Amino acid sequence: MLALDRWKLIGWRLLQFVPVIVMATFIVFGLMQLVPGDIAVTLAGENPSAARIAELRGLLGLDRPLLAQYGNWLWDTLHFDLGKSMLSGEPVLQSILKRFPTTLQIVLFALSLSLLIGVPMGILAALKPNSRVDAFVTSVASLGVALPNFWLAMLLVSTFALTLGWLPATGAVDFLKDPIGSLKSAVLPACALAAGGVAEIARQLRGSLVEVLSSQFVRTLHAKGLPPSAILWRHGLKNVSVNLLTVIGLMFNRLLGATVVIEAVFAIPGVGSMVVASAIQKDFPVIQGVVLAMVLIVISLNLLIDVLYTIVDPRVGRAVSAADIGTAPPGRLVRLARWLRRDLRASLSLGFLLTLLLVAVFARQIAPYPPTTQDVNNTLAAPTAQHPLGTDDLGRDVFSRLIHGAPATLYASFLAVSVGLLIGLPVGLLAGFLGGWVDDVIGRLIDTLLSFPAIVLAIAVTGALGVGLTNSMVAVGIVFSPQLARLSRAQTLIVKQELYVDAARVFGASLGRILWKHILPNAVQPVIVQVTLLLAVALLAEASLSFLGLGVQPPQPSWGAMLARAYQYMEIAPEQMYAPGIAILLTALSFNALGESIRIVLDPTSRRR
Repeated sequence: MLALDRWKLIGWRLLQFVPVIVMATFIVFGLMQLVPGDIAVTLAGENPSAARIAELRGLLGLDRPLLAQYGNWLWDTLHFDLGKSMLSGEPVLQSILKRFPTTLQIVLFALSLSLLIGVPMGILAALKPNSRVDAFVTSVASLGVALPNFWLAMLLVSTFALTLGWLPATGAVDFLKDPIGSLKSAVLPACALAAGGVAEIARQLRGSLVEVLSSQFVRTLHAKGLPPSAILWRHGLKNVSVNLLTVIGLMFNRLLGATVVIEAVFAIPGVGSMVVASAIQKDFPVIQGVVLAMVLIVISLNLLIDVLYTIVDPRVGRAVSAADIGTAPPGRLVRLARWLRRDLRASLSLGFLLTLLLVAVFARQIAPYPPTTQDVNNTLAAPTAQHPLGTDDLGRDVFSRLIHGAPATLYASFLAVSVGLLIGLPVGLLAGFLGGWVDDVIGRLIDTLLSFPAIVLAIAVTGALGVGLTNSMVAVGIVFSPQLARLSRAQTLIVKQELYVDAARVFGASLGRILWKHILPNAVQPVIVQVTLLLAVALLAEASLSFLGLGVQPPQPSWGAMLARAYQYMEIAPEQMYAPGIAILLTALSFNALGESIRIVLDPTSRRR
């Protein structure tokens, strides 16, 4: 009977992924429709003739209805025809197949390192909660999550390639031709990618394992005299295996997206660097092909993980009730300020962020020089009294540009999170409150959007709409929306069972009033925590996009763009990359620390873990 139920569950999972794939293909196809005006005019170049525009419209099928265009594109895709590059004329699928093994090697290497280091760290912290080991692991995890991977890549190149000469700084080697050389070329990129993965695995595994090891059945096993090692391996890790699989699936998505910036640092000819170049040059078939390939890989991996769930833990097939989701008692928001005053780390983080906000608002008054003022006779200068952080390659004051980069950083972070909130919060409330087919449709749409790596989608949207900070961060916010929708939906499932909601229905309150006045105030607590944490993610996304040249455009300053210029002069002026990198790190750490403190206030069980 158990085997039959398992196969039924697997079959249901397969059916659920069909609409996800269809939605994903429609979204990828829709990227071409984002191009302002007539795409044929855009592709025809400067001063095109009417005949040339008509010819392009016919070749691209733009003279047909939208659904017919989608059907033709989908038919070609199903026959492994993703079109040809508009620049090189090479078939897109052929280009992807040529470059993807290089990207996949780095991602799998980074994932392996994350597991090999993160799992033992998480276990050690869980076995000794609230100890020095636990504090060390928690600190390392916090640092790893906030560390910009492309800045870490620059530090690794500067140390192990340029200074010590142990490993190559750029390029990739075919594994079949030279396995040793291939592994050497992949070490630094994989280490740069793995830093965040190690932190995430250690943090998630520690939290889940502490909860399991403190449960009643584990205490019973101890009382029966079962050895601690047997309890850990046979019962502890087995009960957190589903959570670990989930983290691995999410991490693969993030690592795949992060390759776009890592490949830029190490000049690796993978699909990540290909999609960046295509976005800058508006090679739309390549953009579509790469995004579709990445999304289908992530969807397939998610399906595999869902199947593995049923193998490692058959309990995943049971229905999840509202009690399983958990919630924080109402009224804790009132005590948040009091808790922040007692928590030194949270107080310091809040103080830093408020100071940064003031710096951003009064940047012109604080900065000693305008950010674009050049001194060609004083380029790449060391720190002096006149220039506390030195000057860049154009003789501009680094300290002034650092100050003027704060507004773009905060604007990008809040824009992305605001877009995610405006989309995700009402969608989650509606899905949780209405249920039924509405919940099913929204659930499949959420699964689809979660399959898109945030950076990759932002690059694709930028390629369609044009290079710019606002366009790219709106795309990042769209990817944030499903996370916020899931949280608000989960809380709504609990809150809607309360008596005061039933009373509002009886008295004839409208749907909008019930959601706004009764559901939202009692379902918003976990969303607040997630928003604070997503601010750090948005910050790192903005820095990555500006580093790639797709965010803030010169001559306007941005911390990510400053690192991009510093990267060009690492050999002769390595100190150029320290100030903007540290600024990004401290800001991300502050957002994360504040989010963790808020989570402790709203979820008192986290204090006991």
